[in-house]
Amino acid sequence: MWIWLITLALQQTHALVVHGKATSLESGKELYTEIHEITINDGGLNQKISTRYVKPDGQVFATMTSDFSKNKTVPTVLFEDSRFQKKETLEINEATGEVEFKTTIGTKAPVEKNYKLSNEMVAAQGFDNFVKLNFDKIMKKELPLKFGVLSEMDFFSFQGYRKSESSSEQPRFAIRLENFFLRLFSDELLLEYDAISKRIRTYRGLSNLSADDGSSQNVLINYKTVHP
Repeated sequence: MWIWLITLALQQTHALVVHGKATSLESGKELYTEIHEITINDGGLNQKISTRYVKPDGQVFATMTSDFSKNKTVPTVLFEDSRFQKKETLEINEATGEVEFKTTIGTKAPVEKNYKLSNEMVAAQGFDNFVKLNFDKIMKKELPLKFGVLSEMDFFSFQGYRKSESSSEQPRFAIRLENFFLRLFSDELLLEYDAISKRIRTYRGLSNLSADDGSSQNVLINYKTVHP
């Protein structure tokens, strides 16, 4: 019986290891590497992602875990950055139907914010599942989404769409803030996917990680599957 259950579990999920090398859009300098260990379910969606952020010298300075067992696009998230003694979490409270953000820095009291969960919500690493779930739709038209940013502890209204100049084999998708005044301070985020595997190839835009001095940084990330 146990052998059968284990075999069934292995058939329904498989592991994937993806490396993403991030370089500065301004200087071209290598900043860090993302090492993603991903469990894929039988529907081709991310079920769990464990990520390490590594400096060029090999030092791990941040980690993130995203668990999609409660929601396909709004995962349970634990992010820790040792440079700032920062811990950020995102949880879905099934009893209240709310998304709960919490940020703790050092010994300071935690800051918490709650939002009512809705179908349009996408948060953190959940954008990859959003693209996979809506791949055919987003190839043809713009799709609205409310994107949750851990560091801001808030959801922002975006439009997801395919860039018109991209090819059908390697489509480029972008997400753009709906608010015109906010767009004055933020460029669109560009993501290139492989049309067959539906795996991300490149990302260009604002990093989810601060620079060592705490400032924001714009990056180009090239992704490569190293296993299998």
